Order: sequence, then C-alpha cells, then structure tokens
Amino acid sequence: MVVAISFVLLALFWKLYGNDLLERHFFYRPDQALWQKSKPKERYYIARYFIDHHSLIGLTRSQILAMLGTPYQDQGFALHYDLGPERGFISMDGILLDIFFENDKVSEVRLHVT
Repeated sequence: MVVAISFVLLALFWKLYGNDLLERHFFYRPDQALWQKSKPKERYYIARYFIDHHSLIGLTRSQILAMLGTPYQDQGFALHYDLGPERGFISMDGILLDIFFENDKVSEVRLHVT
C-alpha cells in the first residue's frame, strides 16, 4: 500500500514538475546556438542563467543583438525578448526578458510577467 501511494505521489510530482526539471537540465546554460534555435518557452532557463550569473551586464547593444537575435520589442533604451507563457500549473500571462541599456551597455537584466 505504501509503495502504491509513493508511486502515485511520484507520478503526480513528475506530471506537475517533470518538464521543468528536464528543461532546466538541458537549457540552463549560456548557449547562443541553443537560444537561436529554441522556442520562446525553452529560452526561459537560458534567460535565468543570464540573470543569475550577470552574463549580459556590460555587453553592448550590438553584442546582445548578435547573441540573441531580433527582440520581441525594441524601445531604444531596452530590448524585450519573449519567453513564452508563465511557468506553473495555470499560466495566464507571458514572460519577457528585459535588457536595459545605459550608454549603449547593458545595465540591468530582469524577467517580468506581462
């Protein structure tokens, strides 16, 4: 009985979180080629890596465009990249990677829910 309950709980956990664990394993790294060929939803963990490791701070606008390609939106002082739907069981909003510039260099990188 305990084994059956454990198996059900493990299956439920995997159903809810398994895809995120796999995505994190395969996508949590600074890989330009992977970013370029990935769907927006798959780019989330690459973006998390950039934020966690401050990888983009100090890069120029042209370096960011060469590395990440065409943004979802360009406001001049900031570039916004679409990362697909919000993470979680019920996702109603989208997530954007925001890259802000001062004097043509990246000054801040963050995620925001739209």
